[in-house]
Amino acid sequence: MENRNKFGRIYKQCKEVSDDLRKIVVDLLIKGGADGANLKMSKGQRQSVERQVGISVNSITSTWRRYASVGTVCRKPHRGGRPKIVQEEGMDFVAWLKTIKPTMSLKSLKDNV
Repeated sequence: MENRNKFGRIYKQCKEVSDDLRKIVVDLLIKGGADGANLKMSKGQRQSVERQVGISVNSITSTWRRYASVGTVCRKPHRGGRPKIVQEEGMDFVAWLKTIKPTMSLKSLKDNV
């Protein structure tokens, strides 16, 4: 189910908060008097921002903690996912094969690589 917040942005429950929405959250907290130097923020501020932006208090709190400790609203960097099976050189070779014979099937491509 899609919802719209006060700023017209669409958000979905249980989905990750975008960086631009995180920036809005931090700006609203700073305007409300939150202190980044010692992580001070009142419960009323969190609830006010929750009503305005439409994300959970937990997301607001974790965004604020990240901003106050690291100085950025960007998500934590992570390295994950499946590693590439074919390296760049292999992709160049596949592209070259496809220029020679554009109708080549996947099976024959696999046999040539």
